[in-house]
Amino acid sequence: MMKFWRRGDPFIWLTGGALALCLAMIAGLVGIIVYNGAGVFWPQDLTLLRLKDGPPIMGKLVDRQPIPGAAGHYRVQLKVGNRDVYGQDFRWVDEDAITERERPAEAVVFERVEWGDMHGFITALYEEERLLAKGEGVWEALQRVMDQVGELGERIHALERGELGKLNRAIDDLRLQERRLQREKNDAQLAANEVRRQALWD
Repeated sequence: MMKFWRRGDPFIWLTGGALALCLAMIAGLVGIIVYNGAGVFWPQDLTLLRLKDGPPIMGKLVDRQPIPGAAGHYRVQLKVGNRDVYGQDFRWVDEDAITERERPAEAVVFERVEWGDMHGFITALYEEERLLAKGEGVWEALQRVMDQVGELGERIHALERGELGKLNRAIDDLRLQERRLQREKNDAQLAANEVRRQALWD
């Protein structure tokens, strides 16, 4: 027995067990992250809630929890989108106020550059006041418009990286020079600097 302790076998087994426990914890943590994060990359159905009072609400179901102080009653949280219209991303709805739930197949989600997602139904496609498509042809027309918008976005990004980027750098350089000249109280150079700034804008 003494030889067993002198050789350090218990500590070897203890170290191995601790290593196995750490690996299991790491694997479990990675599994939790994958389980919770995989849904971000998978489109989620939109749920339309019809209420006893008020207009229907449509969004992605995010959470369900008991209502504080009301045993046996629950509420659901929806990501409603359309932040520019509703002014909020999420909304809680008491389940007691819901009369019907459905997942409309014709509901759509648009991922926008600004104001977050937009949820709704496509009935017609307009360009300002001009009707482009309506009814069955709206999806085909929408695809064409989205392709055009994608090309326009690429051109805008190219301008931002190219000519506009150079212009912004030149304006920043002039701004820094102006601060230095103001500290030095060099009015003549300040006037020349203003002329160069105006030339950039023109």
